[in-house]
Amino acid sequence: MSHDDLRDLVERAVPEVPAELLTPPTTRIIHAAARRRRRTAWTATGAAGAVLAVLAAAAVLRPAPAPPIEVPPPSPSGGPLEVVAQVGWQVARVARDGRSVRLYVDQPPDLCAEFGPLTAVVDESDEHVTLTATGGNLVEVSCEPGSGPATAEVRATLDRPLGDRALEDGSAPGRDRLVVREADLPSFTGWTAIPATYRSLPGTSFPFGYTRAGGPDLRFEAFLTPPARSAPAGTVKLGSRTGTVYPTGDWFEVLWEAHGVTYSFAAQPAEGQRLEKAQFEQLIRDMTWP
Repeated sequence: MSHDDLRDLVERAVPEVPAELLTPPTTRIIHAAARRRRRTAWTATGAAGAVLAVLAAAAVLRPAPAPPIEVPPPSPSGGPLEVVAQVGWQVARVARDGRSVRLYVDQPPDLCAEFGPLTAVVDESDEHVTLTATGGNLVEVSCEPGSGPATAEVRATLDRPLGDRALEDGSAPGRDRLVVREADLPSFTGWTAIPATYRSLPGTSFPFGYTRAGGPDLRFEAFLTPPARSAPAGTVKLGSRTGTVYPTGDWFEVLWEAHGVTYSFAAQPAEGQRLEKAQFEQLIRDMTWP
């Protein structure tokens, strides 16, 4: 619609004044009022047109709203990730009876996961025993400090005592594994085993210990290769073997070798106490060594 058409429409929308009302001075007043109404109507119409034009321009220039972002649900926690077959174990601990074995399987690297229940397959010969950890799932766990993935334990029973036979990992034939034989350790009474949860166990060493009220605590560690130590403080008889004594600050430790494994034993006194070398050697003599 053109501006002239719009003006004509406004003119026709304003009613004409009846002739009987056209008497002075009313005539001039009514005509003036009519003209004001026309100007007002035209001004309002022009303003409304301008507003519509602005709104139309805004509608054209306003960007279309972005589609809503869909947030995927969190991954389920505690569920199995995948089924595993053979997995390598890092440490084997053979009980004093020579038949009961515990295999320790380190958690998968770079994953917040640990192995579910595993089983051990046993293969024995006169010279070798092969243990293979197999089966199970990988299970998601928390990676928060102090509650990360834990090393899995697998139990196996041999048909006869291990003796001097070699113990191998069926998932990695020929690879050196740390085999801790309790028969190569001293026996003693009056101490209880300290429960341990291993968060990382690469297989180069294996610590374990025993405690009693008032101390000292007995600390053992097995090493795949001999650890470096400072100057020795003498030697001591350990049953059929000989150990080397080393100072470690407020106490001492002794190292010896058996079946290709280096063992260390230390007696840690209670807090604020000191264990002299003579006391440590007496503690050694009070134990029963193989």
